[in-house]
Amino acid sequence: MVADGHSPFRIGISVEKEASAHRTLTLRAFLREYRSRHGTLPRKFIDFHAGHAPEPDWSEVDADAWRAAIEEARALELGTETAADAIDAAIDRLKARYDDTILIGGPPCQAYSLVGRARSRGKVGYVPEEDERHYLFREYIRVLDELRPAAFVMENVKGMLSSTVESRLVFEMLMEDLSSLGTDHGHEYELRAIRIQDGKACLQEAMRPSDFIVRAEAFGIPQKRHRVIIIGIRSDLAVALPLNLRHDAFGDIFCP
Repeated sequence: MVADGHSPFRIGISVEKEASAHRTLTLRAFLREYRSRHGTLPRKFIDFHAGHAPEPDWSEVDADAWRAAIEEARALELGTETAADAIDAAIDRLKARYDDTILIGGPPCQAYSLVGRARSRGKVGYVPEEDERHYLFREYIRVLDELRPAAFVMENVKGMLSSTVESRLVFEMLMEDLSSLGTDHGHEYELRAIRIQDGKACLQEAMRPSDFIVRAEAFGIPQKRHRVIIIGIRSDLAVALPLNLRHDAFGDIFCP
């Protein structure tokens, strides 16, 4: 987001396991850092993006910006000790520098998606309870509890609503953990769904799990993509509902 030529938000750390997605995150981080230093994008990126030149060695374009980018975008697997150590170190840095933060993301979706579940069922001897991916939402909860952000956005595939493990719905387990988050530290969260009301998007209390499904086409996005999105607002910052949002995928997210 850019307002009056300044970026009001800065990414403290991003974590991605898949190699191509991580390369994309790293390049984006580099371009943001480069533009903040020079006020424009590098000419070599413009030529590369236009197909007029091969991809350059970005560390030679701006070594300092590249170092900042690889520090921000980390190739890590959520749930591993290495990832936990890196995330915890980033949390310590962020809490020392900023009063409030926002956490965006969610656990890997492969264990919850309909396609992923169908593939798993086809594996001989597959036992859902032994698939640690089903429980990675608890690592997200752990990060939330450590960071205590002003707000969070948790996203996953629609199949998460019907995925089961230990004879229980994963979503039910998730909501129980989110609802009890912070009760021991005084930083509880109010959970909200994004809904359309009077032609605009707003944050509302959810009455049922399906209320958390966001249909991209309803918000002016030119694709039919449905995702579960949970918005959490720390209780000391929560405002009276409904909080209207622009019904425009390309405009400001909050109404004036």
